[in-house]
Amino acid sequence: MLFRSDGPVFAEYPQFIRWDVGVALDPPHADNCNPDGSPNASPWRSHGAVMYFNNDFGGGELFYPHYDLEIKPQAGLAGIHRADWDCLHGVRKVTAGVRMTASVFFTRDEAMAKEQGWF
Repeated sequence: MLFRSDGPVFAEYPQFIRWDVGVALDPPHADNCNPDGSPNASPWRSHGAVMYFNNDFGGGELFYPHYDLEIKPQAGLAGIHRADWDCLHGVRKVTAGVRMTASVFFTRDEAMAKEQGWF
């Protein structure tokens, strides 16, 4: 299951990302832990999301190896997944054009969200 929430989640500030030809996010990663299961630099994250703004590029597919799932980006499409190792994900190399996205991460940690000024 790529998404499940048992209570409120709080959003970080969005990140707007330009992906030029040759850029990829591979090998895949988790948003809140390292490959050995230890916390990474953002262990408070519970979910991650991406939204696509354009179609005029090649490559740049979002993939989830644990689910044998690959998503071809389309303008207006948004995807959300848990931040843990089960939802390991990556982005295939952009082969043509420019891929434009916004990413946002979420936390269930209300104290962290307040401390960071996210709400």
